[in-house]
Amino acid sequence: MSAPSAVAQRVDLAAVADIGSHAREVLPGAVYADRVVERVQVALTPVAWDRLTVGAGVGYATLVSVPLAVGYPESTPLYVICALLTAAPLAFRDHLDFRAVCLLVTVVLVLAALCGVFFGLFVYVPVALPLVLAALPTPKRYQRAKLVAVGVVLAAVLVLFAIQFARF
Repeated sequence: MSAPSAVAQRVDLAAVADIGSHAREVLPGAVYADRVVERVQVALTPVAWDRLTVGAGVGYATLVSVPLAVGYPESTPLYVICALLTAAPLAFRDHLDFRAVCLLVTVVLVLAALCGVFFGLFVYVPVALPLVLAALPTPKRYQRAKLVAVGVVLAAVLVLFAIQFARF
């Protein structure tokens, strides 16, 4: 019995996508290392999960800022600054800088919420949760659970905010 040629062998190649890196693109059906690629599986790295977690916080800050800006137009610059400040960690490519900025933005937002309680800035306190969780190292198997937990908490707070805002 002869062995099949290297090109005829079918393999499953797992390509790990790393946001920010220049990884080689592998497509199904392509010949890679003398083998035909049948399927490509993309897995997010912990850095990507942390960025998605911060993205959930940015989405929450944006959704909260819009009705506040419409209801209280004189305080709109404060709401825009808080929403943009929430997105600041996404500008850093290095993971250590990303984590440091996440913690710095958390402290600034909580202090701003305490000082600006009369302007409605307290609604930005829940953004601290995804920022702190993105700054903490998380084992790979808990990345999805972390993102789901952040999404559930922020969605619940958003619903409560919408109910309270609808009363006025």
